[in-house]
Amino acid sequence: MKAIIADGSGGISVEQIRMPEISEYDSLVKMKSCLFCSTTDRHIVEKSFDFGLSYPAVLGHESIGIVIETGSKVRNFSPGETVSRAYSLYPEEFDKNGTASAWGGFAEYGKVRDWKAMLEDGLYKNLESVPGYFLYMQKLPHGLEWRKAMVISCQKEIYSSLKKVLFKKDARYLVAGAGTAGSLFAEFLKKKGALNVTLTARREKQLATALKLSSADHAISIENLAGTYDILIDSSGSVDFVEKIASQNLAPGAQIYSYAIYPDKKRFDSIRIDPLEHSVHDEVVSMLLDETINCAPYISFEFGIDDAEAAWQTILDRKSVKTAIIFENP
Repeated sequence: MKAIIADGSGGISVEQIRMPEISEYDSLVKMKSCLFCSTTDRHIVEKSFDFGLSYPAVLGHESIGIVIETGSKVRNFSPGETVSRAYSLYPEEFDKNGTASAWGGFAEYGKVRDWKAMLEDGLYKNLESVPGYFLYMQKLPHGLEWRKAMVISCQKEIYSSLKKVLFKKDARYLVAGAGTAGSLFAEFLKKKGALNVTLTARREKQLATALKLSSADHAISIENLAGTYDILIDSSGSVDFVEKIASQNLAPGAQIYSYAIYPDKKRFDSIRIDPLEHSVHDEVVSMLLDETINCAPYISFEFGIDDAEAAWQTILDRKSVKTAIIFENP
């Protein structure tokens, strides 16, 4: 089968790899879509952040697919069900040709593990002992068509992180960064009823797109940012960017929440808001079903897997909010 591979030298390619090998607790999945993550996938391709990965590796962690076969001990997935976060190779696996997993969603076929059945059968001691990447493998209801859930992994990630942020309806919120994450933080804040949400970034075009996606109250470039804010949520990942805001645009006692800056990189006091994606699955599914939120506006481009390099170029050129690989009829 075809897969999108990062070789560790800065580029990607489409290669043939072996079909996933499923255990008695795994289900085989025919992939429908996978999205490029402009931050994580770029770090993986360029080896600019140490994820502890081996190369060559199959990219992709924002996948959607349909179960087509189940192992003998699978009890929580059935053929025909739509699932998120299927991987062609699990993070600890290598295929027989030595290809590793960079989560592995960019492949024509993947697999999901029935960790609930393994927990019930005593193969895990408790929930805390289940690897996190298995917890994220969750099924979608039949009423939610896969195209309407293409961004669900990112939506769950941001929504779960936002739950750790102090919510005050009248607070002045500032979201640093206007990519997918920043847009979603602002969108969910507005859905919760926040009255004053501002986006800030360096590029005016990106801010205009984020403003439209999120329905934020304001989108102001860092050069033109004035006034003070009560709560800063960072999605930019830039220490210098956040430090500039912290020194000029935060009210006394303001709180900084860090989503994109890791603790070992920061030079200021902040609260780390790590996502807990699986914990908000039902809530986000409900919002998608009643169309409180919508995936479609976030998809800028769709490509087939044979055009993966052109798809990747939209990320490198910063032309895309989300670029999707569609595995059938792009």
